[in-house]
Amino acid sequence: MDTPKLKIKGKAYEPAPPTMRVWRLTADFDEQNKVDWEVKRLIDEYSVYIVEAFNRKEVTRESIEESLLASELIPFGNKLKEWVLVQVFESLVKIPKDEAPKANG
Repeated sequence: MDTPKLKIKGKAYEPAPPTMRVWRLTADFDEQNKVDWEVKRLIDEYSVYIVEAFNRKEVTRESIEESLLASELIPFGNKLKEWVLVQVFESLVKIPKDEAPKANG
């Protein structure tokens, strides 16, 4: 999957490799039922998610609002969410079975 890029003032930024905090945030964000959210909440929640997931000082709510078209916010946030999940799960698949932790039970 291609790495999502955010162009701010003519310069393209890629998200930092996902930390555990970003993975947890992504899982929590993915599991939320967004159907009942009003437009303002959608804008706020997606903007906050993008800032947190990028984990770069150049990516702020203000820079997102100046850089993305209104129609791009949600699709970009969803692409970023998918990218984070792919990064994490691709890494997990590479763990040799003999190094994987054993389940207690």
